[in-house]
Amino acid sequence: MKQSSAASSSLLPWQVLLVFFAAGCLGSGYPLPAASGVLLVFVFARCSGSSPRIVPVIMVTLLGVAYAGLRIPAGPTMDKGWIGEGERVTVSGLVRDVRWRFADRLYLFARDVRCVGDDKDSLLPGTLLVSVRHADFAPCIGQRFQADLLVRPVHSLKNPGCWDGEVYWARQGVYWRSYIKDLSDLSLEPASPGFFQSLRRNLRTRIRSVLPPGKGRGLTSALLLGDRSGLDRDTYEVLQRAGVVHSLALSGLHLGFMVFFGWVLARGIGRLWPGVHLVIPRPKLAVMLGIPLVLFYMWLGGWTPSLMRAGIMFGSWGALLLMNRSRVLMDGLCLAVLIILLWSPAEVFSISLQFSVLAVAGI
Repeated sequence: MKQSSAASSSLLPWQVLLVFFAAGCLGSGYPLPAASGVLLVFVFARCSGSSPRIVPVIMVTLLGVAYAGLRIPAGPTMDKGWIGEGERVTVSGLVRDVRWRFADRLYLFARDVRCVGDDKDSLLPGTLLVSVRHADFAPCIGQRFQADLLVRPVHSLKNPGCWDGEVYWARQGVYWRSYIKDLSDLSLEPASPGFFQSLRRNLRTRIRSVLPPGKGRGLTSALLLGDRSGLDRDTYEVLQRAGVVHSLALSGLHLGFMVFFGWVLARGIGRLWPGVHLVIPRPKLAVMLGIPLVLFYMWLGGWTPSLMRAGIMFGSWGALLLMNRSRVLMDGLCLAVLIILLWSPAEVFSISLQFSVLAVAGI
């Protein structure tokens, strides 16, 4: 019995190499800590009875470094003389994404940004982040705008060893930033949002119109839609002191409720038609019923990176369960990490991903 338990908890060879691949991706930004981690994991694996070969370990680690170097966006190389000159310029761009912040603040991400002028008509590399101090609505994705903005490169405080906002935004392709008071400073062209975008906007409007103004409406919008515009700074500080502010970040916790609803539906169907479990076992039926609920909530939350990571983890576990695999938890976790790193190696720097993996692995 002990041997079976140990075998079920041990890592397979490809999973051991995945650890070194992740360390290689991390090494593209932090070479010394990644190299130290590779050495420690290698020594620990040899001491625990595993025998990873030194050549495959080195090759996989270097593969991770190379893959991250190719996939993670590099800084702009084009010389833009009108950036950081301290003067406002007429800028035209397309809305790539919008994110609601606290107290009706809005982050507007713009692509295809150009400085329009007599002698300044050039494409700005990367993404421009426009911080709106107060917004009553959010522009549509793909909507073109024009405004007089003071555009500057993204900078952060020089605190060695602390969180670096400049690096954080650079890994998302955001190299430029500007600030405006409200959306009246933007000249928005008419837009025709798609069906799903219109549905989500109408749902937000419906929630705000049905619920009375206050903290309850703000929390409901934050938990359902990831819309934090109805929360003020005082409410955020209360949630932070209570240790539950992480629940506002749409992630695996919220998808877990969707999976739970799928389990409840499977149990209810089994009570009404017990013979269904002769064809589909209850765990598989719960996964099958949870898939549309999970996809619905991911769309409702705006396909944020945290929801995407949680959805990949659920999909990995669900796929292995449907395939009758015995090591669903650990194999599904490793498979999800592999998919996430192949999809975006910059996710290896995400603190939320690191905590999620460690928490699930600890289970």
